[in-house]
Amino acid sequence: KNRNLVEVCIDGLRFPLQIGKKNKTEGDTTVTSISIKSKIENIHEENFEHNILNIINRRDNYIGPLQLTDRLFSYLTSINARSIYIKFAYPLFLEKKFTAVNRKQLMEYNCRFEVQKNILPFPTRKFTIEIPIIAKEYVIPGIQTDIFEIPVVIVVEVIGSDVYFMEDFIGIVEKQINGIYSNLLTVLVEE
Repeated sequence: KNRNLVEVCIDGLRFPLQIGKKNKTEGDTTVTSISIKSKIENIHEENFEHNILNIINRRDNYIGPLQLTDRLFSYLTSINARSIYIKFAYPLFLEKKFTAVNRKQLMEYNCRFEVQKNILPFPTRKFTIEIPIIAKEYVIPGIQTDIFEIPVVIVVEVIGSDVYFMEDFIGIVEKQINGIYSNLLTVLVEE
């Protein structure tokens, strides 16, 4: 049968959420921007917003992006959604000790968690984190002797269904930068 489909969405809903951290079982609270887009039958359009907001506002126990995504997927699957896209965009704050200045500083890392399901039977999950690297010095040997400060953002994207901790990605990137470019620049890294 030919069914009438409609695309529905909630875009940029700001909401407090618990973000998992490796060293804290309860995680940290942050404010996330939630976006949901789905193709559903038009008979469900009238109740979509009300039902989605009820699911988001039901905050019993720990609730993070993975748990909330599971709840949203259950609802959207129950109304036979043809496509589902869910995105959480949030800042992750970590206190880091920098060797160059010998003090602790709060760093902000922009993160995204996206889940998409179209034709495939299983959804794809993508984790993205922007890691700012501050280059303290940069010298081109034999050509230039001036010192520059170069702000760089490295974007890491991981597609998978495992549970990932953003702190692990930050550590890997900082170790790689320190090892590969140690002769060309001094990077402010965690001790």
